[in-house]
Amino acid sequence: MAYNRKEERRAENRRNQRMLLDYALYMMVSSYFKKATCTTPMQEGKLYYQYKELGPDKEIEAEEWCDLFIQLNLLDRIPQSFWDSNVEIALIGKSGSDETLIRITDGFYYLYLKIRPDCDMDLDGDPVEIHFVPVEAEDKKNGKNTEE
Repeated sequence: MAYNRKEERRAENRRNQRMLLDYALYMMVSSYFKKATCTTPMQEGKLYYQYKELGPDKEIEAEEWCDLFIQLNLLDRIPQSFWDSNVEIALIGKSGSDETLIRITDGFYYLYLKIRPDCDMDLDGDPVEIHFVPVEAEDKKNGKNTEE
């Protein structure tokens, strides 16, 4: 029985860490745009609540990690015109799960960010999956008519 409780605590800690990183990455990356609007306010609220529950030390650590990740891995990789635009951000997937995805669009491009399940706030390797694709190509891939 104790083993199950221990495993449950570990799973809960992983879920909390994941929610903390998802919210911190969402918050930090949004600050780099001219204007960012969240299109999934309920999901944002759930992540924000969990983020605040973990306390200021964890918040600061996550924010610093995410900001460094953005500076090292995104700013030079994504065109400046994208950063200078007004964007919509959606938090997709169940909060705290390995499937949570951050989707950012300016209407011309999508930037997808997904923290890898094994991310331990180490910047070695690829802690976050990054996909930057034109909206038209993504919509075509998903069967949407882009000529309307």
